[in-house]
Amino acid sequence: YFFTGELSGEVWLFGKNMAEIPSWERGKYVGNVFQDPRSQFFANEVAGEIAFGCENYGVPHDEIVKRVQDAAEALSITNLLEQKVRYLSYGMRQRVAIASAEAIDPDIYVMDEPSANLDMGAAEDFAAFVRLLKKQGKTILIAEHRLYYLRDIADRIVYLNKGEIVSVMTPQEMNILPHEQGMASSRVPYCEAPTRKPAHGAEYSFPANSGKETEQKPLLSVERLHKRFGLHEVLKDVSFSCSPGEIVAIVGPNAAGKSTLGKLLSGLLKEDGGTIRFAEKPLKKCRRRGVIWYIMQDLDSQLFGESLTDELLTGKKVTPALKLRADELLTLLNLAEFADRHPATLSGGQKQRLALAVALLNEAPVIVLDEPTSGLDGPFGQVCEAAC
Repeated sequence: YFFTGELSGEVWLFGKNMAEIPSWERGKYVGNVFQDPRSQFFANEVAGEIAFGCENYGVPHDEIVKRVQDAAEALSITNLLEQKVRYLSYGMRQRVAIASAEAIDPDIYVMDEPSANLDMGAAEDFAAFVRLLKKQGKTILIAEHRLYYLRDIADRIVYLNKGEIVSVMTPQEMNILPHEQGMASSRVPYCEAPTRKPAHGAEYSFPANSGKETEQKPLLSVERLHKRFGLHEVLKDVSFSCSPGEIVAIVGPNAAGKSTLGKLLSGLLKEDGGTIRFAEKPLKKCRRRGVIWYIMQDLDSQLFGESLTDELLTGKKVTPALKLRADELLTLLNLAEFADRHPATLSGGQKQRLALAVALLNEAPVIVLDEPTSGLDGPFGQVCEAAC
């Protein structure tokens, strides 16, 4: 009903042809969790969002209250029930989206990259939730790049490539694949899980100079940065510096303040205290936007062009050299074949690469990437690494 094109073949749900089931009724049987949780939200508060589906299907009030509480407990978000959805981190939004599907209690779950924005601990919690659903006899289909948390849960791994099923494996068969082949088909981490969870983001501290010792003066420096939202202290006395050519990874659990830090650096938010310097000069909020480029998690809010080429060239004086550079970047990031397509029609991973191409074309001296590998498979993650 949404996408144009020709549809062939049949889908059967509980012995009934899907084409004969009204779209509104399918939601009773199939719970969806989208790749971008924001696109499926309707309510302002978390509790209202979880209850929304149940209300639409006429579930009695007392039963709705119970289902909301049970779903929130299952996803460890009971403390968020009264909070505004728009203020949550993407990882927390993802949990809310899953809880809203759980509250309807469907027999089938279809989840599109549900772990994309979850930290390691949250991914483990989600794995436990999926395991519980499986014990309840639920059918679960998960489109994923990360498979490590599903290794002892999944019954089958179906590998799709260009719209066709290439192979069907068990997790055991997946584990014995050669390392390169396994990495080509999924973003599977071949490393030990961290043994200690990080502390809350407000308590983080950065070394004065992360990475190798250098005699270069810092290109970007942050001194005692502070930010709070109401009574919630998100960042407290954060200080660090970055040298030219240096890559700094900012890690931490969901809601630790990583996205807030990125928005402060790039001038999208105003700090409550502290100083941000570029080339040793203090930069106010409005001036930071010109030199520090922020690639958001929510890429739909950052793409405006009518085509990929138009996205790169919008707002610029187009010269043959600039057009050539834009074409080179699209080729470098494996996007050249989509140059004339509208950005909204791209997959999440393709949008990530397009946003990176825009930053590179603008030659921003500092680029802040917020969850840049969300939606990317192994090979394309390596492509982005090479482009940077």
